[in-house]
Amino acid sequence: ATRAVVAPRGGWAQLRQAGALADHTRSAALVVGMGLALLSFVRLGYLLKPLRLLTESSERLSQGDFSARVALSGDDEFGQLGQTFNQMAASLQTQIRRLENLSRLHQRFVSDVSHELRTPRTTVQMASAVLYDPRYRFDPTASRSTGPRPGTLARSRPPFSAPSHPSRSHAGR
Repeated sequence: ATRAVVAPRGGWAQLRQAGALADHTRSAALVVGMGLALLSFVRLGYLLKPLRLLTESSERLSQGDFSARVALSGDDEFGQLGQTFNQMAASLQTQIRRLENLSRLHQRFVSDVSHELRTPRTTVQMASAVLYDPRYRFDPTASRSTGPRPGTLARSRPPFSAPSHPSRSHAGR
């Protein structure tokens, strides 16, 4: 019940040629497969590089470097994405500069107003000290007109200062 192996019509030589052809076909398929894998890897690198650049620039922007830009150009989607990112970064940088300038103006305004509110008070304190010291030389009515002692005026709160407790600001209403 054993079967004998029968050689094909062309003989064993033709069978060997078919085996060699199969080996060459496998080798060619392997080379083509490796070439496609390499091409896919290169293409993937082409796709990932713009994403890497965008990620790096986004991180710099999030850390406060508003000069961060992306060097992407072209008419494809990545080029358009790069242009849009750069426009967004430029707009953010402009807005941040405006806010910084506004903050400086605000600080200067508050400082100037604060100075102007303190200046008359300082002048009154100095005049009070000048008049209070020689008060004993004045007649009694003029002596009372010299005002409070200079230290009393220094301890009083300026008229436009913040209330010491929020409930006091509503007490006058």
